[in-house]
Amino acid sequence: MARAKKRPPAEGKQNIAGSHLQIIDPETGEVITSFVSGADTYAITGLMPGKTYALHEEKAPKGYLLASDILFAMQDGKTINMYDKPVKPAKPVKKQGSSPQTGDYANFNWSLMYALILGSLTAAVLVRRKMDRASFKD
Repeated sequence: MARAKKRPPAEGKQNIAGSHLQIIDPETGEVITSFVSGADTYAITGLMPGKTYALHEEKAPKGYLLASDILFAMQDGKTINMYDKPVKPAKPVKKQGSSPQTGDYANFNWSLMYALILGSLTAAVLVRRKMDRASFKD
């Protein structure tokens, strides 16, 4: 009889429950047995001594990544440890346009602003000239 454990890499002391595991014959691809990991070590029975098998994780528990397969030769009393890496939390993505932007003039139409200022100055000059001509006629 061999034993299988599912553990996190950092702590390594406590088993991870909820991992869907399989023992597979790598030569034929046949699933010999499947089980869900728990708080206790799983006892693997019915395997041929000296034969090579693969411990395969079919589904990782929530919060962990899938582990790579482990090849092992069946030996009585052997313990196979499979370690899962925790999923890194995703960095929050700031959505464009979710808050007002300050100091950004990328969408400001400067040419329109210059045209308005130039038009205003031209109108002021023309009005001033018209007023000056009117004062000469009086």
